[in-house]
Parts: sequence; C-alpha cells; structure tokens
Amino acid sequence: MFVKELLEDKRYMRFGVILMLSAAVCAVGSMFGLIGLDTDFSECENAKKIELLEKYNCKYGYATFWNANALTVLTGEKIKVRSIKISDGKAERYNYQSQKSWFAEQKGINEYFVLLSSDEYDDIESGDPDFIESAKDIYDEGDYYILKFDENIF
Repeated sequence: MFVKELLEDKRYMRFGVILMLSAAVCAVGSMFGLIGLDTDFSECENAKKIELLEKYNCKYGYATFWNANALTVLTGEKIKVRSIKISDGKAERYNYQSQKSWFAEQKGINEYFVLLSSDEYDDIESGDPDFIESAKDIYDEGDYYILKFDENIF
C-alpha cells in the first residue's frame, strides 16, 4: 500500500522504485545465502545424540528444551523427544511450546527414555537420586546419559 502510493505520486516515484529494488536485492541475496548452506549434519552434535538414541532403540522420551525439539525435527519424528527442565535437581515438565498430552502415557510405547548431559545427570543424581535409581537401564556415553524406564516418568 505504501509503495503503491509512492509510485502514484510523481514526486516520490524515484524513491519508491529505489525502495522496491532494494527489497528485491535483499530477497535475492538471502535466497542465495540459504542455497549455499551446508546441509550435511552428520558431524554435528545432534547427529551424535541421534546415533545414541538409535543405538539404544529409543522411540519416545524426554530431554531438555534445546535437545528435545531439535532431535524430534531432525529425526522426522521417528524419535519423539519432549521437553523437560532440570530444576533444583529434579526433572520436571517444560510446558513452553508443549502439549499436555506429550507427558501422558503414549499408546504403543512400552519404554520411555531421558537423555541428559553429564552435568544434568550430576544435578539429578545429587537432587533426586531416587529418580536415577528408578531407571531400569542407564547408559553412560561420556558426555551424555540415557536413562530408560518401563513406564512414563510423569
């Protein structure tokens, strides 16, 4: 609307044309920037986490916000990872950008996992050792821990 008015008024026509050309140049520049992005994520940190989850046959579970959402998207939802937060040494639901149903029992899921960094694991171990002990399996992979449970943790 604003550009249309600029082009109709002879006094501002040059400015309108320059404004439109500038916007077009920016759009084309952004497009070429996206085309040039590297799409090989095999060496990124998230690829390593996905390998670990696949190694232990993890299908549905929990991790902190930045891990959960990225891993779900990068696996095309083959592995569903929902957001939790570690607060005062306890794993809690992270409701931001989450649905309540994600924390309920999932139909067809017999085993749940929690992916933790070593720091997060240490926080829970000191704040809620019963949570760690309730895991049926614990896999220590150096920088990450995978805890597996026979039932949903929430």
